[in-house]
Amino acid sequence: MPMRKATAHTRPIWRLAAVLALAFLALFAAAPADGLARVQAHPATWQVASQHGSAVLFGSQHVLPANVDWMTPELEKALAAADVLVFEAPLDADTFAAFRTLMAERGMLPAGRTLRSLLPPDAGPKLDQALAMLHWPETMVGDKRPWLAAFMFDSELIRRQMQNAVAGPDLALMQRAKRDKTEIRYLETAESQLALIAPADSKVELQLFMATIDDAKTADSDLKEMSTAWINGDAAALEKLIMQNSEGMPQFRDYFFTDRNTAMAAKIAAMLKEDKKFVVVVGAGHMVGKDGIPALLRAQGFKIEGP
Repeated sequence: MPMRKATAHTRPIWRLAAVLALAFLALFAAAPADGLARVQAHPATWQVASQHGSAVLFGSQHVLPANVDWMTPELEKALAAADVLVFEAPLDADTFAAFRTLMAERGMLPAGRTLRSLLPPDAGPKLDQALAMLHWPETMVGDKRPWLAAFMFDSELIRRQMQNAVAGPDLALMQRAKRDKTEIRYLETAESQLALIAPADSKVELQLFMATIDDAKTADSDLKEMSTAWINGDAAALEKLIMQNSEGMPQFRDYFFTDRNTAMAAKIAAMLKEDKKFVVVVGAGHMVGKDGIPALLRAQGFKIEGP
């Protein structure tokens, strides 16, 4: 089935989801929230019970404003009791090194080729607008492959629109688990995360870039909507955003969410056969909707409590 062209309603939330998994590695030293009023978040969580083990599913946000306090008494209690913390993928120096290698090996176009030459005829003005918005010369991205150019655009938009941004709960909880010597497991590999950022299919890669420049002007409102929904624990709002922002592009939604959710739910179900308590931390977008991890586990017969 051919992919449908991105429209004004197809904002690249799936693209941001992939980008943020690595982009926040560069945010360790983000500006402190001095002078900003503290905001207490109430992120959505789900409780899963089986005949053997149990799990708390925590939908994370990979990047947050620095003044957001996301630790709740319920999450603290679950972490204190956990035998195993489970994350999407490793977020460490090795992952960052692999990304740098990917940029070096697959980030540049062949000599004589330009990014502009790969774009559809009507896309030139959109590229010009995106460059003008960031005050970038075309040389910043002109010799980059579409996936790397999209990554650069997204990362800069995030940096400018969330100037006091810090890494979300994922990194802090990984560091806590290592400090406390709690067992850590992963649902995906660093390689699979990198494949989301740099798709092997050149058509998918180009369409992701087009979605990025199509919606550069709305990225600010997208990020604010996502953050607000997450802070409020509003699973329904998050689901609506994902559905709206992948409208007309079901293949992308399947690739970035549905297929991955199915695989992650299967791994969690296998873990629940163990006599252990788990806390599972993955992006909140993977938790919501009929194809979200809680719904998939419920369909397998697990008892789920939560939104």
